[in-house]
Amino acid sequence: MGVVVPCYKIVELLDSPEAKKDRDEIITRLQPQMFILEHGKVSETPISSHMSKNETSMTDGPKPENSKPSRIFAQTALICDSLYTDIVGRSMLIGVYTDDFRVFQFPTTIIVTLFLRIAGDAGTYDIEFRAIGPNDAALLLPNKTRITLSPEHAYEPKVFNNLKIQIQSSGWMKFQWKPPGRDWETLVSCDVKLLALPETKPAKEAAANGTEER
Repeated sequence: MGVVVPCYKIVELLDSPEAKKDRDEIITRLQPQMFILEHGKVSETPISSHMSKNETSMTDGPKPENSKPSRIFAQTALICDSLYTDIVGRSMLIGVYTDDFRVFQFPTTIIVTLFLRIAGDAGTYDIEFRAIGPNDAALLLPNKTRITLSPEHAYEPKVFNNLKIQIQSSGWMKFQWKPPGRDWETLVSCDVKLLALPETKPAKEAAANGTEER
């Protein structure tokens, strides 16, 4: 036997002034830190608790610095099924792909999320990204996005949701980006593998008896 707390009681507790005060104190006191490579040395920079704090639309904000090769790099690049951000701004990646994609048929369409953490010199940059398969076949056409790296937080988490990738064959699939003034660079790659469909129990028994199921 057990006791189930009604959900509205939990909501009341989380929305109480005391709970809100505790959350604010925790965010201020335990804001995570990260190390980034900047001007040839390692410096400590606090992580922002808001994923979209530095996001800029393609038509607003300062002029992008596209006249020279950009001094920015992808500190983290991950492919996952989805991303969830909790109340204190921590990002939780769900269903991270490590080495390979396993599918049961070709062609097949998968929907994924690309998570990037970009670091480097402060400024505004227009960046392209794409996905290619074997023989450089386009799995996702080039997309453009604009990011801003501020002097206070010289990094930018960027999330691209609901990317529809149509896979035609097995082989290496690469997610790439193109910073200003540079060529396409591979962020993360996965090996696409075709798996055999599991046999049903009657089919296994028929094969064992040397007969075909009719």
